[in-house]
Amino acid sequence: MEYIINKDTYYLMFDGCKTVIKELSTELVIPGDNLMDILDNSCKYYGSSLKGRLVGTKNLINSRYRLPIIVSERNNLLFFPLNGKKNGEVIWFNFNSIRSYSKDGDFVSILFTNGEIKKFMISYTILNNQIMKCSRMLVIFMNRG
Repeated sequence: MEYIINKDTYYLMFDGCKTVIKELSTELVIPGDNLMDILDNSCKYYGSSLKGRLVGTKNLINSRYRLPIIVSERNNLLFFPLNGKKNGEVIWFNFNSIRSYSKDGDFVSILFTNGEIKKFMISYTILNNQIMKCSRMLVIFMNRG
């Protein structure tokens, strides 16, 4: 399946067995680890490669790990990675689909722009750091014109 990230994509998650794509009103499940291929193909669709986006982010915000990427400037698609606390779980969130988030025991509850709340077993501190990194990246990017 060839999936292209779009404005309705809220997050992509690989749980060790399958790739889950959550959109505004649907959830797609693809067997196997297709996460990086989806990110790379989506970046290429919008005019770059995942590697090119990562190099651009490194230069833009002077950071080296857990780099957010602008998948599409025109569509304002900014995604950032997090590792789940479950072994092998990787999640890429759409920065612009998150309305708010809060610590909920061992989980983090995320309120998405469609009003849906979902709990993730992720670090609140790392999520908050990633949100700040994306915010900083957007400010720098917008000020460059």
